Amino acid sequence: MGQRFRSKFLWGFNVKFIRRNLADNSANGIGFDAGVLFNVSNRWRVGGMLRNITSTLIAWDTGEKELVSPTLRIGSSYVVPLPGINSYLIPNVDLVVNTDSPQNLTDNSLSSSVFSGALGGELVIRERLFLRGGYDELQRLNFGVGIKIPHINVDYSFTSFDQELGNAHRIGIVIDFQQ
Repeated sequence: MGQRFRSKFLWGFNVKFIRRNLADNSANGIGFDAGVLFNVSNRWRVGGMLRNITSTLIAWDTGEKELVSPTLRIGSSYVVPLPGINSYLIPNVDLVVNTDSPQNLTDNSLSSSVFSGALGGELVIRERLFLRGGYDELQRLNFGVGIKIPHINVDYSFTSFDQELGNAHRIGIVIDFQQ
């Protein structure tokens, strides 16, 4: 749920329900995220997001519990119009700050695992089709596509975990009752 606070400032909050399947096991969880967005100009935006605000608990059917710590993301994007095709490109860059810092932070130094970054972009075609790609903070290549039709937005994303877990497919659906 998002809300405009001032003409250039927006904030939002969401609840996420998590379902994971791995081999013969499954897990369920619930988490909360919050974000802010500041429109510096018509094309330049700066935002921040706190994921897993209260730490997200994921309970596996094996009795094991997984706790996901909060993560702060600060990012910026710039809209580049492509008038010949009634579209635009939005490159973006993020700084990621992990709160579950390593145990051995000595000498008042920060480990490289506390700070990381992400880089990507989105091609928006006629405000209906959204093609996305980029590298996340774990240096994995991600792809996605979004489709916007009246009252419904559908998003699909793909991440390859290589040898770790195989591939991840995520589908999101937003129904807007206020349009």
